[in-house]
Amino acid sequence: MLKKNITTKDNEMLSDIANIKSFGNNTLVENLVKAETAIKKVEREQKNYNHSHSQFAWKHFVIGGQHSSSRSIRQIASEIQNKKMALIENKYKIIKDLTQAQIYDDEARSERNTYKKKLLIIKADQLRVNIENTITYYEGALKDVLTLSMIYDDLTKTFNTEEDFEKAETEYWIRRLINQAVWDFRETGKIRIGDQEALEQIGINPTSVFHDINNFMEKEWKSDDITTDPLNKFLAESAKKYKSCPMKALESKGISFKIVKDSLFLGEEHNGS
Repeated sequence: MLKKNITTKDNEMLSDIANIKSFGNNTLVENLVKAETAIKKVEREQKNYNHSHSQFAWKHFVIGGQHSSSRSIRQIASEIQNKKMALIENKYKIIKDLTQAQIYDDEARSERNTYKKKLLIIKADQLRVNIENTITYYEGALKDVLTLSMIYDDLTKTFNTEEDFEKAETEYWIRRLINQAVWDFRETGKIRIGDQEALEQIGINPTSVFHDINNFMEKEWKSDDITTDPLNKFLAESAKKYKSCPMKALESKGISFKIVKDSLFLGEEHNGS
């Protein structure tokens, strides 16, 4: 069991500073007890907020902000890997600190010098406080992993392999670039140079996209729909309309559009079968 880090005036480790005067006509230890009580109260609430993002934020912004399920899966894989490394590092930090604290306890029990014994006890207590803080953030990472895993399960119903990801890239980039062009149009009434260049790089005529967006915006201005459903429908139609453009662009450069399967993990191989 970890020792509580709330201290009292009777704690022998605080005896040296028990009579030091502080604010509010209290001793330093008395104010310390009040402050640590307040900290503990807030820490109980902190466990509700100790993760990186709320489930809403994960779903709508970090993961759901992508333009394809395959990209969302890729983002989840990246986030999970980061969490994994943090969990591994902190797991061993907790174990090492707890072990070291126990070593200090053993040394303190056999130490005859009063001051050396006190220092050993202080070192052990410091480590246990550090462990408690580490556990709070460790639990937050665990919450994030479980949330991401749930989203992953939803998304992988249709996407399972690296080949699925590559096949979905055409639609992803068309939707993403045209969506960016829509943002440009709303703000400036035109498509910015950077997005025009990107559209041309994947073989799509920016002027054609401009006319499409102009027509869409005329309808959007008149619509009373408060959702993004019309935009999503427009992006889906655009992905279908311009789907052949990236292939033609590569063909004009002498590059094959065909997916190189030899460089991919396939279904059974990817699963380790």
